[in-house]
Amino acid sequence: MAAPKSPSAGGCTRTAFWRPLTSALFRASLWGVDAYRHCMLCPRHCGVDRAAGEKGFCRETAACRIASAGPHHGEEPVFSGTRGSGTIFFSGCSCRCFFCQNYQISLENSGYGVSDDELLDVAHSLVAQGVHNLNFVTPDHFGRTSKRLCRRLREEGCATPFLFNSSATRIRRWCPRTRSGWTSSCRTLSSQNRSWRSCA
Repeated sequence: MAAPKSPSAGGCTRTAFWRPLTSALFRASLWGVDAYRHCMLCPRHCGVDRAAGEKGFCRETAACRIASAGPHHGEEPVFSGTRGSGTIFFSGCSCRCFFCQNYQISLENSGYGVSDDELLDVAHSLVAQGVHNLNFVTPDHFGRTSKRLCRRLREEGCATPFLFNSSATRIRRWCPRTRSGWTSSCRTLSSQNRSWRSCA
């Protein structure tokens, strides 16, 4: 029996959720230069051409937008420490939960556009403020943009841990790639947790 369709959002229906991908299509759609042209960055797999200005289930185009950025002292203590977690809130979300506490960002898509260089400047500012980590909040649908940012920071020698604070709509095959290719946080957070207890 076919699953009932719900009203579409951004031209997509919930029946597209968790559609399987072949390994080749997965790699091309997630990490290729045309990642936003047939978007498969979240498990909605809506396949719209965000690079041409179409909006996916997340109601965002390929133009990166963020709602806010700054040291966050209200995250879990292991992340916030004493100097805060360097949060960057990305606009939009593919979950679209009606009870979201950040509904202005996730449902109403508040925010402003940033180029790759401007996003890098935002990260530099947070690192300069001494945050314990860079915390990307709901970056799933801007996955390629986030990856480029992380790569540029590492190439510059930035050792600040990255946190992927996702919407929980994750692609399972993405997880090993993000652990090995994006961040060192999985290996470093436990040791930093011990040191943060005595941070000034």
